[in-house]
Amino acid sequence: MTWLARVPPVVLHEITAALLVTAVFLAIFGLAELLRGFDLCSKEMSRKFVHLTAGVVATTFAHVFASHWTLLLMCLGFVLLVKIGQSLGLLASIHGVERQSSGAVLHPIALYLTYVLCSAMDRPAYYVIATLVLSVSDALAALIGKAYGFKIYEVEEEEGKKSVEGSLIFLLSTFIIVHLGLLLLTDTGRLECVLSAVVIAILVTIFEAISLGGADNFFIPFGTLFILMKLANEPASMLAFRVGLILYMLGSTYVIARLSGKFGTSGIIGIGLVGYGVWILVRWDWYIPVLIATLLMAFSDHFIEHRANEPDQFRVRPIFYMFIVSLVWLLVGTFFPHLQRPLTVPFLLTITANLSVRWAWRIRMLTAADPAQPRHWLRRPGFVGRALWLTIALLSFHLALGDFGLEPVFSTATMLVGTMLGDRLYWAIGGRHLGEWSRVAFLRMGMAVNLFVSALAFLANWYYYQPR
Repeated sequence: MTWLARVPPVVLHEITAALLVTAVFLAIFGLAELLRGFDLCSKEMSRKFVHLTAGVVATTFAHVFASHWTLLLMCLGFVLLVKIGQSLGLLASIHGVERQSSGAVLHPIALYLTYVLCSAMDRPAYYVIATLVLSVSDALAALIGKAYGFKIYEVEEEEGKKSVEGSLIFLLSTFIIVHLGLLLLTDTGRLECVLSAVVIAILVTIFEAISLGGADNFFIPFGTLFILMKLANEPASMLAFRVGLILYMLGSTYVIARLSGKFGTSGIIGIGLVGYGVWILVRWDWYIPVLIATLLMAFSDHFIEHRANEPDQFRVRPIFYMFIVSLVWLLVGTFFPHLQRPLTVPFLLTITANLSVRWAWRIRMLTAADPAQPRHWLRRPGFVGRALWLTIALLSFHLALGDFGLEPVFSTATMLVGTMLGDRLYWAIGGRHLGEWSRVAFLRMGMAVNLFVSALAFLANWYYYQPR
């Protein structure tokens, strides 16, 4: 008996499948390098060729591999191959992109994690749909947008220019993939397939539109999978409501942006997505603080920083760092509904602390422009005054509504102290690095401060509302 006969059939199948898939991938890489080397296509075209063909091959993984360990080893090998290729200046068809991007590394990692989640849920159809959206829709959007994209919008001022035409192709392709995938691979009803496809197509197109640095390779499959899970077994009426809510959020934010001129295209998309997420994750009344913050940023000059390296409009990056901690607390409340009352003030605090810091930047700019002008207590309040104004603006609705079960004095005191602490901690750290740190570094530091302060507020509220 040979050593091969002693290998268990399952292991032998995994090894054979891994070798065959690896051979197919190497053939795809080799063909792309030949096409690029003979100037038959550009670097971007060869990269999208690899993205599309390798992604289509990856859709078979749910039915080819029995163990995620096999796929993990293959993904690690691919990441290592990309890193070696980058260091040696090889495999430009994979990572040869002019802008800074981590897409070539994020792509296999996202595929592996999507495979693991779908295997755990026993939903191979979801894996196929998510992988096809990443592979086909993303590649088509890039190719069509580059060839026929004339209406350009900026995700951020310094990077991330995309085309409306490319985004529309992504939307259409994603709708077709999700609709046919649900219709052919699941027992979802026809009307539910159409409505689910519309919801997913709009939301995932938004994820793709505002992603930077190759992050769409991560957000597209996970966004598709997460929404598929959320929409499973929902009635047609609820799906139709979701479609209407998305359109309302984007439309109302667009109107506010047009009236104020304070939001760029990606900022409109970002605020609309945050509003939809807050409403869907919890309830409509949790959206009110987001709406108040949007109106304050839109129609008040107090929250536009106008630093030398700050764009003159809100775009997606400051919106992301402003609301990411808020959404984290909402996700906690979604999974643990009994914590929604002690999470209310921390959620509001993440918004007031951010607005207080932005207000302080504005005051610093005005003071630097005209040092002789006296500091008016209303237009240029200190950190105590800013905390007081913002606490009143955002907490009043929740206290008046009464559905949250908040104790007024404790909630007001917690928000005041938390907002002041966040403001002082931000400047205690950031004040030492003025002129040194980049805009993104300040945004990240602000996010970390926000998380810390709101976590303290959550612990205080959790303890306070414990049954005695």
